[in-house]
Amino acid sequence: MRLGGARHLGIWAIATTAAACGSDPQPTGKPSSPAASTGKPSGSSTSGLTYERIIEGSWTLGPGSENPNFCVQKPLTEDVYIHAIRPVHPPGTHHTLLTVGTDQQECITAVASGFVYAAGLGSEGLVLPDGVALKLPAGKVLNLGLHIFNTGTTEVSGTSAMEVVTMDPKDVVYESDSVLAGPIGFTLPAHQETKITDTCQLTADQSVYALFPHMHQLGTHIKTTVNIGGVPMVLHDGDYQFNEQFQIPIEPTLKLSAGDSVDTECTYDNTTDRDATFGESSNNEMCFSVLFRYPKQQLGLCFGSAAGAGTPL
Repeated sequence: MRLGGARHLGIWAIATTAAACGSDPQPTGKPSSPAASTGKPSGSSTSGLTYERIIEGSWTLGPGSENPNFCVQKPLTEDVYIHAIRPVHPPGTHHTLLTVGTDQQECITAVASGFVYAAGLGSEGLVLPDGVALKLPAGKVLNLGLHIFNTGTTEVSGTSAMEVVTMDPKDVVYESDSVLAGPIGFTLPAHQETKITDTCQLTADQSVYALFPHMHQLGTHIKTTVNIGGVPMVLHDGDYQFNEQFQIPIEPTLKLSAGDSVDTECTYDNTTDRDATFGESSNNEMCFSVLFRYPKQQLGLCFGSAAGAGTPL
């Protein structure tokens, strides 16, 4: 299938390397503490912005079927600086992941390899802070990775996409990226409520402007706490619904330093007859606090010591 020069392939991968250090300078001044979120955010303002569709992919799923590896590619012929981004995710779209790679690679959407942006059900997109942009470099290939999942009894078709507002390169002060903070190995016993808590330590200074709490179908509650100089600050503490997943703007931008840490606490209710484990499928589970940050650093995961079965409730 061809889509305006986009190549349709398939792979969804999650790398297990840790997000590490960076040495870019930070803006000066420490912002006041943001209020903790408890539910759906109001979202960043998009008034007056003109979006353009940068990549899209059309798909069809039979009843009760799933494809976590749907992907399209599009060559980048010039540098693109993104100041605002939003997903187009019709029913059946679960994860949407945007990455950059090379034309020699398969369409691998690995979060620690060229990761740009991720969205789930209910995500409305992001407007980045003034002077901050996500860069898509010329000569690379843009990958749109989709995890599509039809829980219904009839065939579902759709066109999923990413739309962006671009920025003049001369106005860019910082490039941005994201980090996934949370455990990459745990088990949730059948017929049991379980709480998983993970702490990861940051190794570089960074400014965080949005949070994306992410679990799957068994998740019931998620809490994200940052520890700044040893002082805890709750960014989000709220119930979780698989069909409503949102990016939460952090205003004002939160400055974190090397040595600060991120606590991610996920609560699950496994009412099924099987143990559930970490994995990419919607029938597996995840527990991530996705932090959108600047300046750009090494990409990947920031994980701590959480593993095993977690704590029964």
